[in-house]
Amino acid sequence: MTVVPTPLRDIAKVVRSKNAGPFEITLDIIFKDRADFDTVRKSGVITKELVSSLYNVPTQSIITFGFFELVNAVKITLPRPRPQGGKRL
Repeated sequence: MTVVPTPLRDIAKVVRSKNAGPFEITLDIIFKDRADFDTVRKSGVITKELVSSLYNVPTQSIITFGFFELVNAVKITLPRPRPQGGKRL
């Protein structure tokens, strides 16, 4: 029997990126319910290594990576590839 993975868009209430100042960007994944959050967390599918490969950032450069049970969320903070808000040449 083949298990078909569930797309994140089907189980997440929110998937967003947001500015965390000129040098960082934060990614939030907030799940619709605790069951989906627990399933994803226990599966090990979302890891620092995955984020590292998707965003081309060394794992040791990932500032924040954590599962937050209180809000059924994953929060990831990465360094920006280049600082924002400076003068453009």
